[in-house]
Amino acid sequence: MAMTQSFAIAAEAGGDMGGPAATETDDNFQREARVRKVLSDLRVVFRAIQSYSKMVERQCQVSATMLWVLREIAAAGELKISEVARILSIHQSTASNLLDKLERRGLVRRQRGGRQEDQRVVLVTLTSTGLDLLDQAGTLHHGPLTEALDRLAAEDLVLLNQSLDKLVQAIPAGKLDPGLVPPITE
Repeated sequence: MAMTQSFAIAAEAGGDMGGPAATETDDNFQREARVRKVLSDLRVVFRAIQSYSKMVERQCQVSATMLWVLREIAAAGELKISEVARILSIHQSTASNLLDKLERRGLVRRQRGGRQEDQRVVLVTLTSTGLDLLDQAGTLHHGPLTEALDRLAAEDLVLLNQSLDKLVQAIPAGKLDPGLVPPITE
């Protein structure tokens, strides 16, 4: 809404330029400006992630998500498919498809029989080829977003985390798949 339109609406409502209606209009303008700024900043973040993903794919011949999965498996030593899904905030079927691709490339190995030899459990480990790829990628798997988050002061990171949790929770039911919502962290 244009500024002159909002002042006209305020005047029609019986408010003057400095009265309560004008203050409410100013608050609405400030809120709209903040929303636009947040959306603009999120677009910058998304573009940075997309650019990074393309660069990873060019240099490593795997997607940034695949590199992330390899890094998580390397850190844990082994992961169940459900754990990969939880870490990436994706459906288990999507995680399984992603692991299929990594397995076809010889980067991961799936083994039945978990920690208690339960044949229903499938554990994923890195192959030597997967470890080699991580070595070649070096710090590439961190990406600009991780680097930026690492540079934030601890209290800023806590505030960002809390704000993003609130944003995710504010998305209307049915607009966000509940299986994709990461758990709220403290």
